[in-house]
Amino acid sequence: TVTGACIVIPCEIFDAEQVMKCVEQEKCSSLYGVPTMFIAELDHANFVKYNFSSLRTGIMAGSICSTELMKTVQSKMNIKELAVCYGMTETSPVSTQTLPNDTLENRVTTVGKVQDHVEIKIINIHSNETVQRGQIGEFCARGYHVMIGYWNNKVETEKIIDNEGWLHSGDLAIMNDDGYIKIV
Repeated sequence: TVTGACIVIPCEIFDAEQVMKCVEQEKCSSLYGVPTMFIAELDHANFVKYNFSSLRTGIMAGSICSTELMKTVQSKMNIKELAVCYGMTETSPVSTQTLPNDTLENRVTTVGKVQDHVEIKIINIHSNETVQRGQIGEFCARGYHVMIGYWNNKVETEKIIDNEGWLHSGDLAIMNDDGYIKIV
C-alpha cells in the first residue's frame, strides 16, 4: 500500500471561512484545530455553503471537547474519526491521544492514552514519586518526542527536564485504571 499526505495551511492567521474554502477546494481528508476553531467554522454564516465530504479524520486539542461539539463536528463536518490529543511545544507533537475506536465518553473526558514509544508518569509534586492510578499529580513524559532543550538556555532546560530525561509539564493530571489521562 502506498500512502501520502500534503499539508495545506490556508492562511497566516486563523480565518474560519478560509479554512472551509480550503477544505472544499483541496479536498482535505483531515482537519486539525482547537475547539474554538471548530466552533467558529460551525457558527460561520457561510458554513452551509461548503462541502466537507472529503473530511474523515482530524485532531482537536488545546482544551476540552464537549460531547455536543464532538457529535456536531462528526455529523456536520463529516469527521468521523476525530481524536483528542495532549501535548506541548516541548513534547512535539503529542504525548497522548484518543483513537477512533475509543468510546465517546473517553474521547470527550480524557486526552487518551500514551503514544507508542513514549513514557509517561504522574508524580506527586512534593516528593516526585509516581502516584497510584486515580490520584492527581504532575504529568511527566519521556521519549523521542521530548525536546533536547531550550535554545541557548541550559538553566531553563534543567528546570523542566530532570537528569533522567523526564520532562515535567507543570500540568496536573489523573490516569484512570484503563490508562486514559485526564488533565485537571
